[in-house]
Amino acid sequence: MKLHLPFVTTITIMLLISSCIRPMNEEDSRKINVVVVRDTVFVEPIPNYKESVLKYANTVGSDVLLRIQPDFNSGIITQLDSGFQINVTDSISIRYCDDWGLTKEAATLFSESDSLLLGKYRPVKILNSSQTGNALRIETKVSGYTAIGWIAAKDVEKLPHQNWYRVKTSNQKGWIYGELLKFQSN
Repeated sequence: MKLHLPFVTTITIMLLISSCIRPMNEEDSRKINVVVVRDTVFVEPIPNYKESVLKYANTVGSDVLLRIQPDFNSGIITQLDSGFQINVTDSISIRYCDDWGLTKEAATLFSESDSLLLGKYRPVKILNSSQTGNALRIETKVSGYTAIGWIAAKDVEKLPHQNWYRVKTSNQKGWIYGELLKFQSN
């Protein structure tokens, strides 16, 4: 389908596109390409494809979160127990600055009002470091709220890039950070 839109601003085009595209659900796997060239919007369907299992894996660590998108800030679909078996269907490697890390072991976060014990492999956003570099000011999600405080720098492994895997359980699909998966041998 081709839409000719003379003298339309980018904002109007984005509003038009977002009003025409409805969110996909599990039953509707159709996708579309949207290409804007000058004043013309091209919309073309991508043929349906059958999702195949690439690998099998088990979750490791505490608080393994199945996310909507491959991003620590993305919405959470559900929390999986350690050892939960899943099917891996896709993967992506994302390069970031040094602003994300994982707790190496259980670590204590010290905020202005109290302290909080964080489990192993907890994703943390690094906000800044102390002048000596021995402590990091971090942000993390805990039980639905954002916790901000200081943690020992030795307890956090910085992530120069993130490997994410698209996974499928018996009834849900989403993304899991790669360090939280242990792959099974074929």
